[in-house]
Amino acid sequence: MEPAALEFIEHTASFDSSEYTQAQLILDTNVAAEIYSIGDVLRELEKIGLRGSLQSPRFNYRRHRAKHSILLAWSLSRSRIPAAFLGAEQINVVVGELAPLDGSLSFRMTKAFVHIIQELVLGSWVLGSLAEVDYYKLQGDADNEILRIAKTDATPVITWEGYREDGSLSLKQGSLRNRCASAGVAVFTPEEWLIQNGVNIEVEALAFIKACDDASWTAQWENVRQGRRDVDLLISFYRLILFGDIEEFARALRLDYMRLSS
Repeated sequence: MEPAALEFIEHTASFDSSEYTQAQLILDTNVAAEIYSIGDVLRELEKIGLRGSLQSPRFNYRRHRAKHSILLAWSLSRSRIPAAFLGAEQINVVVGELAPLDGSLSFRMTKAFVHIIQELVLGSWVLGSLAEVDYYKLQGDADNEILRIAKTDATPVITWEGYREDGSLSLKQGSLRNRCASAGVAVFTPEEWLIQNGVNIEVEALAFIKACDDASWTAQWENVRQGRRDVDLLISFYRLILFGDIEEFARALRLDYMRLSS
């Protein structure tokens, strides 16, 4: 296995399993992957171009999801609410699809997240793999594992499954969301959870960005090597996701291109 993959797995899966027996939320892979990776949003951006992005319903759908997933992580960190996810599927999706190990922009951003944002911004958040599950289950079988644990421990599930581009929710019976509801398991999208818990989205978005800016300075001061060169680009991407700030991201991309070309 590539050293970069082993490094990523070490940072996302190294934990004392006893810490996760009291997880208060289970994050579906589609939520956890959006916290760790910008891949889905970036792919849409590459299709339509930066200038027309905010007029694209598909891009705004991806941006909406990423915004609330990121702010969910921030809110859980601030409230010190422990959460868990299905580790193997998470690693498979992030490393295999959203942030491939090819030096791509997406992988660089994930590396900056793992080494700087996760460590210095979300450091108080307990997030790890679910205990006592079959880690090799993927897709539908992974949903079965999530539902089984959620029912056993009466733990709410956070998922984007069934959330449509127009903001409506699918009634498809086989979806994890509807299976949870039928089984009496509380289930939310990240946005629903934030609203239900009284989180002020705009205030927390500003607080998150300030914390990221502070982390960038801390990484520079402490000479953090891994991810430091890319964290400011990641923060500019967060500004695009959270506030629609195209100009800042375009400027950061130009600076990044000049740095890589020099």
